[in-house]
Amino acid sequence: MNTGRTIANHIAINEARKKDILEILKGGPKTAHKISLKMPGFHSTGTIMCRLRELQAAGKVTNFGDLWEIK
Repeated sequence: MNTGRTIANHIAINEARKKDILEILKGGPKTAHKISLKMPGFHSTGTIMCRLRELQAAGKVTNFGDLWEIK
């Protein structure tokens, strides 16, 4: 299972933004993006939250309450 793809598919954003998020989660370009857990269409599942926490521990995302910034 590709958790990065799952995260991108659960966020209501355009295709270009989905691709950017997938690249970042795969260790690609380091551009800043933000994911809000309150975005329409975002379904916060245990798997997604677990992956976001793993990325946070690795220093790839920063958590500000309901907002996650991808570094």
